[in-house]
This record gives sequence, C-alpha cells and structure tokens, in this order.
Amino acid sequence: MLKPFKDAQELLEGDKYVTLSLLPIAIKAIRAALIRIVGAEGGGAAQNRVRNLAKRLLFDFRERWKPDNASQYLVGDVITRGRGIRQVGLHPMAAFASALDPRTKLLKAYSKEDHIKIRDGLHNKAMDHFMLPGGVVECAHQEVVKNTIPDKGASESLSRHAKIASKEDFFNMGQESEEDETNEGTMGEEADAFANLEMQIESESTKYKSTGKLAFYEVDKDVTTGVHADPLLWWKEKRFQFPILACLARKYLCIPATEAPSERIFSTASLLLSKFRNRMDPELAGRMVFIKKNYDWYEEFLTKKASEE
Repeated sequence: MLKPFKDAQELLEGDKYVTLSLLPIAIKAIRAALIRIVGAEGGGAAQNRVRNLAKRLLFDFRERWKPDNASQYLVGDVITRGRGIRQVGLHPMAAFASALDPRTKLLKAYSKEDHIKIRDGLHNKAMDHFMLPGGVVECAHQEVVKNTIPDKGASESLSRHAKIASKEDFFNMGQESEEDETNEGTMGEEADAFANLEMQIESESTKYKSTGKLAFYEVDKDVTTGVHADPLLWWKEKRFQFPILACLARKYLCIPATEAPSERIFSTASLLLSKFRNRMDPELAGRMVFIKKNYDWYEEFLTKKASEE
C-alpha cells in the first residue's frame, strides 16, 4: 500500500531531470493504487486493517487533491486552501509544465474537460509573457524576424515568415508619413503585432500537439523510477521551430516539484560551514558547494572533451 507513495517520492525528488510535469502523473497513480486496495476482495484480519487504513488515506487524499471525478485543474492563479491551510488540488503551473513537457503533453492525468482549460490557460500565459515593457512588437521581432540563423530544428515556414515580414517592413517603410508616425504609427504597429503574435501562438500549439511524444527511457536499473529523457534538450533543438512555446517551457519546466533539491544543497552547505568554520568567504563557500553538486558532470565533460581532441 505504501509503495506508490515511495515511488512518487523518488520520482519527484530528483534533481537531474524535470519533475514538476510529473506531479499530476504521481497524484493519479497514488489515487488509483488506493482505490484498488480499498476495493480489493478477501478476508483476514491483516487485510482488513490494511483496507481500513487505505480508506482513511483515500479520504484524506481526496480532500487534499479533490474528489476522483472533480476537475483537477485550478483555473487562474487563485489557490484554494483547505484543512490545515493546505492547498487543494494541483497548482496551475503543474498543468502548464505537463502541457509543455513532450513526455506528458497528452495530459493523460487530466480529464478531457481539463485539457481545453489548460490549453486556453497556456495561451493566455503566452500572451501575458510577451506583453513586456516595450510592447509586443519587439518581442515578435526578436523571436521571429531577427532569428536569421535557425538550427537543425528550424522549419521552412519560419524562414518564409521572416522573409515575408522583411518585405512587409520594406513596403510599409515606403508609405510612412509624418502624420502616420504621430497619430497611428505606433498604435497600428502594436495592434498588428498583437494579432500576429496571437496567431503564431495558435499555430505553434497546433504543430506542437502533432509532434511525436518524447519517450521515457531507463538508464540506471537500480533506480525504480529510472532516469528520463530531458525535455529541456528537446526544446533546445526545437527553439526556432517553436520560439514562443520554448520560452514558456524554460519558464515552467525549471520549477522543481518538491523542496528536496534545495534541501540537499543546505545539507551540503552544513557539512562545509559550521560553528568551527564560520569565517569562510561566502563567495568561496558558494563555489565549493557548486563544485560538490556539479563535479560528476564536470568530470564527464572533461572526459568527453579529451576524447574529441
């Protein structure tokens, strides 16, 4: 009965891969396991005690993560608090991370009704993300028009879009007048950029849903949950094909699902700094903690570099 909790803890406490997008999957797996145990048939004193404990856990679980058939997506950023000031339901950022993770983009941990809400919410977040100081014009130009050196993941449509935008800029430049610049120039340009940005978000979302799902793969067989494919590397390759969604992916996929990674850093720092060693320069201490947490990666990097040379 406790094994699903253990598996979820090991899965979500990882610090070598993206975890927030896996939170809805872990919640659904625990719920399904508790329901299965509660509904299991058979007698025996021991099994009855386990079943009664599973009932109490399932009652608390439904109170904490909403009932089984209820919408698991919290619309907006208003968080509902329940008993013990606990958050009720999954945070919207977990839903956005799942939608932007190519491993979990099918959103199987959510209902079909929630799929539409999450897509709409992600669309609104994309628009908000690019409503930066300076207007949407600079954002659109930075992500699309000025992107003249696409990588391997770039699509032909993006290059064609940049060429068309360049021709339109040249065509509009020949029709500019002082009256346009003073009265309508800025407002018209921002309105057009706003509309183009909204169309591009919709286009990227449609293409992203049609791309293949990034598969899970196990590297370390000693770890029950395995080490998973890195969605951030996938987005790095596709950043020119999906420039807007890639920005959102970097924003949401970097959020850890638990505090475990930061707690490990505190534990490492406590081994380095103590009441017997409390005059170390903060910058030196930070570098030593950084080396401790990244030494394996750096050693692998040096080995790879030596083999290439």
